Formats: sequence, C-alpha cells, structure tokens
Amino acid sequence: MPLFDFRCPVCGAQVEKFIRKETEVICTACDISMIKMMPLLAKTSTLWNGGWNSGLDGQGIYSMALGRKVHSKREEEKILNAKGFISEKELGSHWWDDQAAKQQAKIAEQDRLTQTYNDKVTEYGGDKIRAMTETFTTEACLDGSLHDTFDEKISI
Repeated sequence: MPLFDFRCPVCGAQVEKFIRKETEVICTACDISMIKMMPLLAKTSTLWNGGWNSGLDGQGIYSMALGRKVHSKREEEKILNAKGFISEKELGSHWWDDQAAKQQAKIAEQDRLTQTYNDKVTEYGGDKIRAMTETFTTEACLDGSLHDTFDEKISI
C-alpha cells in the first residue's frame, strides 16, 4: 500500500496515511478535507545516477568479491562482469546441489581407492610399491581419471 502525506489548508497539520485508493482524509482538528501533498522521491545511487556519490569521502560499499571499496552495487557488477565472473543468480537453483553431489562422489572415490591401497599394503605385508601398482593402475594414471580423482588434497 502506498504512503501519502496530507496537509490541512486551515491549521497546517500534516499526517501520513496508507491508502489503497483515492479517499478523502479529514483533519481531526478542523473537520475539513486535507490536501494530498506531492511525494518526495529519495535520490539513491542505484536509482538515479550510479556515480553521483563518487567524489564524496566515506561513501560507497566494500565489495567482498573484489576485496576493495566500490561506489555502488552497479559498479561492482560491471567490474565483475568485465573480469568474467558470473552472477550466482545466473547459475540456476540446482547448481550448488550438483556441485555438492560431484564433490561427494569424488570424496567417495578417494576413500575407496585409499582403503583399497591400505588393504593391499596390509595384504602384502607392508609392500607399498606392489600395493601402489595394483591399486593405481597404469591405465588410470595415463587416461587422467586418477588425476581427476586426486586433484585436491585429501586427508588419510
């Protein structure tokens, strides 16, 4: 609902009212119809001129993405777009879930291979070279699948 200011033409009293449609507002002191006043619009950096506050000290916002202060969210977005970053809202609602699922699958595969290696070390009486060659096959090393699985640090 819009907020309007009304002024009494006789006593000068002012009042703010939430109204849905044009209705008559009556002054409580004079018992006459009040006049609807012209609304004042707020000048903000995002609505009018995006750089209106560029010369003022202490103005602007700190951008966590850029690691520095910028004048407005609009300026931050322009800089990030120029650097090739994509807005989170453009990724889609399922993007984070897909990334989490991929990460969980990678961790499960790392755990499986690590457990296989540890089991083979125990099976072969501490022979780590034999356990390594049987767990991490030449084909997996050459086709890149092993690199894709262990491209991030894991804890054993």
